[in-house]
Amino acid sequence: MNRSAVYYHTGYIPEHYINEKCWYVREQIEKSRAVKCPTVRSQLAGCKIVQEYLTHENIIEKYINDENLSKNIRSTFALIK
Repeated sequence: MNRSAVYYHTGYIPEHYINEKCWYVREQIEKSRAVKCPTVRSQLAGCKIVQEYLTHENIIEKYINDENLSKNIRSTFALIK
């Protein structure tokens, strides 16, 4: 059984993908069974723009239907401006 891993030293922001071929390679890596570090989900969660978006009104509530839970999650956020 072949095993592989991808460890990203770059590719954290769109500017790291200088052309369509770079985006294609990233897509193929994501579709592969390789272990990715960090995962695309972790990369996105760490992006300031995503973190800022999640602080906007009613965004968390789109994904979390439990009012108490969404309120608790929101209470952990730092204000980003």
